[in-house]
Amino acid sequence: MLDKLIVFVEEYSMEAALEQLLQKLLGTVDFQLARSVAGHMDVQRNRSRSFHAFIAAVTAAMV
Repeated sequence: MLDKLIVFVEEYSMEAALEQLLQKLLGTVDFQLARSVAGHMDVQRNRSRSFHAFIAAVTAAMV
C-alpha cells in the first residue's frame, strides 16, 4: 500500500488542479507537491550529499 507520494510540478497553474485531483484519488494517502517544498528550502544549508552532487552536475552542465 502507498504511504506517501511526492509529485514534481513544473507549472504553477497545475499545482492547484493536481492538489484537488490527488486528494480525490488518494484519499488519506499523504502527498506533497515538490514546488511547495522548494520554496522553503535553503540551498546553502542543505547537508545532503546527493543534493549537492545534483547541484554540481547541473552547474557543470550549464557551463
